[in-house]
Amino acid sequence: MEKKLKIKVSEKNYIYGRLSGTSRQPLFIIVHGFLETMDGDFYLNATRYFAKQGYATFRFNLYGGEKNARQMIDTTLKINASDIDAMVRYFRRNKFQKIFILHKNRTWSSSYKIHQGGKRVSDELGNKSYCWKANS
Repeated sequence: MEKKLKIKVSEKNYIYGRLSGTSRQPLFIIVHGFLETMDGDFYLNATRYFAKQGYATFRFNLYGGEKNARQMIDTTLKINASDIDAMVRYFRRNKFQKIFILHKNRTWSSSYKIHQGGKRVSDELGNKSYCWKANS
């Protein structure tokens, strides 16, 4: 069962997403690609796949129409990476021990690596996806 979450990522902005699983499981934060949403087939299938493997997942929209959500025109890769950092902090405060970030955007990958210093833990997972372990 998915739980809707609203996570504050800046003074004025929130990220809206859906959490499956519990803090007793490793967590995959699933980042959608450019011009996509958390409800795309790849992201829904990834959620189902990881649930069967015993992982929690959080999928979300980097921008959207919800109240105080970021608008696409107002985002940059650096802002997106900063929002991911805020989500990692949120989940750490909520007792998630192992957190991974899954995405399929090479440009975002480079931005996150530079901004966060995340460690790449796997190569191609299929469909040009990348997985990074969030630093503690």
